[in-house]
Formats: sequence, structure tokens, C-alpha cells
Amino acid sequence: MSLIRRVPGRRAARRRPATENEIGWARSWADEEDHDADLDWTYTQDYGAHNLAHLVDWATWWQAEVDFCRRHPWEDPMRTYYRDALRESWTKGPQRDPIVITETVDGTVETIWDGWHRTAISVLFGAPLPALVGQRRT
Repeated sequence: MSLIRRVPGRRAARRRPATENEIGWARSWADEEDHDADLDWTYTQDYGAHNLAHLVDWATWWQAEVDFCRRHPWEDPMRTYYRDALRESWTKGPQRDPIVITETVDGTVETIWDGWHRTAISVLFGAPLPALVGQRRT
């Protein structure tokens, strides 16, 4: 069962072509079958949380993360630290690390390769969301 509900998306404004370093970093998050996908890569300083708000119920997703960390702090102490630090830093200022997403040919968000926590914070708290976007060519 996929966590992502696919609906037509709205493109973010002010995209620029991604650099080779950015593309290499973005591809490092790809699943094996998508590692060599034919994608046009762009970067935007603010993808816009509204473009991702429809993917999952972010409040429920975030609460599940909080609950997991409370119940199982020994399983991944860095996860708890990361979650709390991320929320704290994002509610005080913009995040620099971009999420990595793919879109279909028509601009529909296909999947998030990296940045689930950053996306949740952006959607729930209205923080700007930089993104590396790989749009499928075919």
C-alpha cells in the first residue's frame, strides 16, 4: 500500500536547472529501479507546501513519528533528536537542505525520495521548502 495519493500538482515558481552536484546528491536517494531514470532536474528555493499537502495526512504522520519516538527512544535515539531539532529549527527560520521529489510528465508529485520530516514540518508549520525536483521526460 502506497502512502502517497496521486493528484495533479501545481508547479512551483522560480525553478533553475540543478547543478551536477545537486543531481548526484538527489540520485543518491533513488530506489534501485529509479537510479538511472530519465529525469529533468531543477531546484527551487520554495516548492510550496501546498504542492505536497495532499500526499498524506501530515498531522497523523507527524503524530505517529512523535508517538514512535516516545514509545521506542532506544531504537533510534538520533531519530528523536532529529525530529525535535528539526521542528525547532524550522519554526524559527527557513531550512536549507532541499527535499528530493519526482514528478510525472504533467507535474504531478510522484514520490518523495528524501525529506519526509522536512515536508511534514513545512506543511504543518508553513515553513518554506527548498526542493530538488526530478520531472520525468516520458
